[in-house]
Amino acid sequence: PSLSPGQNFPPSTPHPVGIATTETHGRSVSLTNRQFRSSGTTAAKGLLTNKAMIDGLFNQTSYVAAKRLLDVTALRQEAIASNIANVDVPHYKRLDVAPAFANELKQAIESNDPSRLATSQPQLATDGSAIAQRKDGNTVDLESELMRMNQNFLEHQLETQLISGSMLKLRLAITGRS
Repeated sequence: PSLSPGQNFPPSTPHPVGIATTETHGRSVSLTNRQFRSSGTTAAKGLLTNKAMIDGLFNQTSYVAAKRLLDVTALRQEAIASNIANVDVPHYKRLDVAPAFANELKQAIESNDPSRLATSQPQLATDGSAIAQRKDGNTVDLESELMRMNQNFLEHQLETQLISGSMLKLRLAITGRS
């Protein structure tokens, strides 16, 4: 049967594969190669269940923590780049992620509350523990910055692998293969 725009198949009429009808009580819905009769509320419950399952995957404390740590390594890389770029600027003070963030992140992880993790934001601050080794007052030590850059790179790789592993598990769950 042919339909004009906005028209639906009657509940008793089978419809061709690939045409989906409006999901209202008693109307047919075609998904992939199967035909289903939906009861509006059943379809809505299914959508809510699927959304809850997906939200559950992406709101796990370990996943949210890995994402937040990935943000930290990206921010730290910006600080390291700035420090290296300003290594010869007199009176430049070394930047790093604010030390208060580490405590805030630790408490958020221990609370096992993903929303608390999601709201914690890393910020840059002047490194108060850095001591000027030169007469011009610059607190950046190039060798130390290069070591921090390598460590930050390794941390970034680890966090990326953790997040990628979560995505691979999701794909495996959806498709049944990796």
